[in-house]
Amino acid sequence: FLSGIYRGKPRYYSKNLSYLTSRMYSYKPDVLKEALVKCLTSKAYNARMLIEASESIRISRGATCITTPSKAVVHPPASTMQPNRTSINSFEQYFNL
Repeated sequence: FLSGIYRGKPRYYSKNLSYLTSRMYSYKPDVLKEALVKCLTSKAYNARMLIEASESIRISRGATCITTPSKAVVHPPASTMQPNRTSINSFEQYFNL
């Protein structure tokens, strides 16, 4: 499924992944599995379609949404990230003749 998303629109792969990971914890694994099978058989490689199929299946079963994520990963905010800086002296070995 993920490779289908990447082949279809590689430019939006990251957005599809972030949407999928933000919404998938609201559904039980069996609902997600059934929605994934439906998306694969219909060749619908889009995270939004997978979540919409999951919601449709959840409603048809009369199940409730899961309110707390089971294994949510909290990433540090991008504003706190700093690039690695390399000292110019580390390249000294390449310039000595």
